[in-house]
Amino acid sequence: MARAAWKVAASPASIRRHWVDALARDGLDPGRYVELVGIVSRAVAIDTVLEALGLEIEPLPQPVAGDPSEDVDQRAGKVKAWVPMVGGASITQALSMVPAENAKLEALHGALYLSFEEMADPKPGKELTRPQMELVAARTSAYNECFY
Repeated sequence: MARAAWKVAASPASIRRHWVDALARDGLDPGRYVELVGIVSRAVAIDTVLEALGLEIEPLPQPVAGDPSEDVDQRAGKVKAWVPMVGGASITQALSMVPAENAKLEALHGALYLSFEEMADPKPGKELTRPQMELVAARTSAYNECFY
């Protein structure tokens, strides 16, 4: 688990299907992997925003004992993605196998960029215009070597 968390946090561009499949063979089932990706990616996103704004990074909260939720949407299936998803392979469906993680992804996505619903609106009511937002998003994605 620690190896997977490190790679998701520090080297996401190097993740490949064979690596995700190897995690599953080593006992990290896809639902737990989706939860790990959700938690780690939210922490990295929040830390990155705080750092970019020149603010102090918040310490991680104390760990709470317990198991992953294991609440998996039974409609999730393999598409072109590396983990099962509900619907087609897209960034808005990336964590859809685990509904709670998908909801948390959308909440943070909305706060940092646009909600999934707002993405369909060419003129969202934000401080930046949509073209400005897309320029920042595209540059950030290129800098972070995103492949979506």
